[in-house]
Amino acid sequence: MYDSENITKVHVDRYDWKNLSMDTFINEYAKKKRPVIIQNLPMTKTPWTLSHIKKVCGEVEADLVKRDQNTSNWGGLVDAESMLLKEF
Repeated sequence: MYDSENITKVHVDRYDWKNLSMDTFINEYAKKKRPVIIQNLPMTKTPWTLSHIKKVCGEVEADLVKRDQNTSNWGGLVDAESMLLKEF
């Protein structure tokens, strides 16, 4: 059961990615295994738009499933067809 009286609050530092050096991150957080919140970190140089995904992995084939009431498979899902991501 949830016991709100036995909760310990821990302060977690918060940085905008532009204000956190690699040296500070490694020495103060990674090596010491301390949590840190890094905000606004651009994960890639190119935004993941639908056109970008289509360009990068449009030729990858995705296996589709569908519901079938007559199967004993988990969730009632069975293999359907395959299609290229750019067609999805």
